[in-house]
Amino acid sequence: MVAPSPSFAHQLVNTDMHPAHALASPIRFERVNSVLLPSSLLLSLHLRRNPTSNQPWALPLSLTTSSKAYLGPPYRILGHQYVVAALSRKKLFERSLPAQYLNGLSKPDLESIVWRPDMPALIHSLLQDRVVDKLAWYFRRRSGHLVPVASPRAQDIDGVDDVSSVLIFRSLKSRADEMHEEMQDIVLDCDRWAMYYLKGFSKQIDIHVKVKATHRPPIWVGDPLVPRLQPRARFPPLEYKTAVWRGKKVALYSLTDHLGEEKAQELIKGSRYENEGCLVIKSSRHNIPVQLLLMQLENYVAKSAPI
Repeated sequence: MVAPSPSFAHQLVNTDMHPAHALASPIRFERVNSVLLPSSLLLSLHLRRNPTSNQPWALPLSLTTSSKAYLGPPYRILGHQYVVAALSRKKLFERSLPAQYLNGLSKPDLESIVWRPDMPALIHSLLQDRVVDKLAWYFRRRSGHLVPVASPRAQDIDGVDDVSSVLIFRSLKSRADEMHEEMQDIVLDCDRWAMYYLKGFSKQIDIHVKVKATHRPPIWVGDPLVPRLQPRARFPPLEYKTAVWRGKKVALYSLTDHLGEEKAQELIKGSRYENEGCLVIKSSRHNIPVQLLLMQLENYVAKSAPI
């Protein structure tokens, strides 16, 4: 899996998930794609020394603690699991460290930075825990910020005023999602074979080598062309579940899909909404933080829609 391009980041900016508040957050530089994005769409990583080995570890401290005991400035990346996975496999993290790290750390420190192999899963779990902690406050109190409804269908939520988003307890996945995962594996396999063919038979398919050209190819000439999927087919638009409220799209979140069945059951069990199946989050200033957390979790795991 490769790191998404800036156009991939642009898809996250243009979601229907409370864009006014997300885009109003401070603009920061994203290191992997070298673009400026609102900080609500970014994850921050920091270096902290391991108390046992004294090695610098790259950790998502912004998701776990408010302590400032870390080395250097934050390393900001697009908040999606594909980007974290790319940093894990290609050691892109060390190569793209800003100058503040290069000047502030010794060469042995820079060569011994520890990147946890389970970083994508770790960040996903931390994002889930933040959502659970925030929603638990709503589930324990009769605050009026959550309104039970029969379903996320328009006829069931149009009677509620000031709907901002909808929480549904059951999963929204279907057999099409399973087939979509299988098709993605086939696409990746075809792409690997295309790269294998390109590297193994470059002398036979590179026209400048094949005809023994006496001139060097122009600087704009890239690798020889091999059959590959177009980028729009390789990276189709991301899917964000929505419900329709009075003719307007609002965010639709499945607690089972985003939190996992175990965490979702722990959150719901024993609460005043245990026997409900769907809740509406009202639009109010008090609800902005929990909706931003839901948006960040949704952005992190977002995938293209099954075709």
